[in-house]
Amino acid sequence: MKKILMVMVCVMVLIGCSETEEEPTSIVPVVPQVETLESEPEQQPIISKEKVKETEVIPFEETSMNDETIEKGKTVVDQEGVEGELTKTYEITTVDGVQTNRELVGESITKASIAKVILVGTKEPEVAVTVKEEPKKSTPSQTTKPASTTKPAETTKPTTSTKPVETTKPPTTTKPVETAKPAETTKPVETTKPVETSKPVDTPKPAVTYTDSNGRGLIKGNISSSKEKIYHVPGGASYDRTIIDESKGERWFHTEAEAQAAGWRKAKR
Repeated sequence: MKKILMVMVCVMVLIGCSETEEEPTSIVPVVPQVETLESEPEQQPIISKEKVKETEVIPFEETSMNDETIEKGKTVVDQEGVEGELTKTYEITTVDGVQTNRELVGESITKASIAKVILVGTKEPEVAVTVKEEPKKSTPSQTTKPASTTKPAETTKPTTSTKPVETTKPPTTTKPVETAKPAETTKPVETTKPVETSKPVDTPKPAVTYTDSNGRGLIKGNISSSKEKIYHVPGGASYDRTIIDESKGERWFHTEAEAQAAGWRKAKR
């Protein structure tokens, strides 16, 4: 614009000079006033940040344990599984209302999952074995015949008295012999009772094995603050809140016999 104005001014000056050659006049340059337009300030972008929480489902695990009270080939659900919940926190950045960045800044477990426990039967079917014994035949002893009674002795007749010149006393008669009492018969011998059949011998029950799907033992061998070694089996009162720290010497076991052999005792609850 400035150049155009300068050219126009110069043209007008030259035209004026050509018309008034007789009386030259001094040329006063005319400086055009140019208005300067102020530029509008550039708008700064609006940047905002906010934190958003989202939840995700934690699937539960499935573990199986042998149970000697359940028949072999059968399974029983001892504890139903419960899904957990994981909360994640994201920081979202927006520029002029448009999302430009999404960043994970934290996560926490708001609800722990509970494993599903299935009991697998290991009990063998019981077979009753009875041993029959023939009762011994007892021969009753023959009863003894009662002794025959003895006949009483006959009494002697008194002798006839002779005509005495002098009277004599008649002889006294003898007393009859008392008959002997018959002997008592002996009682027959009682027969012996047959021998009772022996009861079947109980077979020893197999030990219960506690393992997860990866074959790791589930019995927790804990060491208390008093240095006492106590193990907890699944389902115990303190099992879920007991945490095993192997760096302190605490261990996992597959069976109670294994834990007892290592020096641990079973929890009272």
